[in-house]
Amino acid sequence: MINFWVAVLLVSIFCVVLLGSMVNAATKQSELSLKSHSSAGIKMVIFTMFLLIIVAAFYMNRESYQLQSDWVAIEKESEKMKNEQGYSTEMDLQALMLALRTQAHKNPENGEVWYELGKAYATLQMSDMAIAAWERALRLEKRPQWMIAMAQLFSVMPGEDNTVKAIELFQQVLSVVPEHQGAMYYLGYSYLKNKELKNAFDTWNLLRQIKTISPKMKQHLSQQLVQIENRIKNPSN
Repeated sequence: MINFWVAVLLVSIFCVVLLGSMVNAATKQSELSLKSHSSAGIKMVIFTMFLLIIVAAFYMNRESYQLQSDWVAIEKESEKMKNEQGYSTEMDLQALMLALRTQAHKNPENGEVWYELGKAYATLQMSDMAIAAWERALRLEKRPQWMIAMAQLFSVMPGEDNTVKAIELFQQVLSVVPEHQGAMYYLGYSYLKNKELKNAFDTWNLLRQIKTISPKMKQHLSQQLVQIENRIKNPSN
């Protein structure tokens, strides 16, 4: 707001000085010349008012433009900081987290911001904060990628309740994308963790039959299915 009023003040001073100089010049000239300068003065006042309107319009739209610019800058910084292992250093990640928190406060209806913030929390092993951020993102939009991220975190957290939450989220993803290989794999893992051997076997068996699955994954699943089948037949072992 201060910048806006500074601009208004400067334009007003410019207008007053210009009109003052024109009045002084007009008193030294004939009546005809005065009329000519008065006409020019009116045009200058109109131009000045137009300039003030432009300044005001720019200021009113500056905040939304700044929000967009901030988010673009954060996205670029996020991509820059990522590598094959994740983020470069914990210090960089903390700086990104603070930037995302600021952006989330400014633009709370942007689900992408909450999702990225959740990823930063999860990488810093702040599980509860990550879950809260992802829940906020999912209230805005039910994206399978976001549900999988939260489900994966639930699946590695201790406690049967968290495993059940993971299973429910993976099932929601598969109701939208039935052959989502990542969701099917981690759903089988969650079933296994929850000692639901039959469900784990059925899920991974379906995954193994998908045509686009890699040979390496297919071999891994076959080995796991043999072990699960043995555990089902010999529960005491």
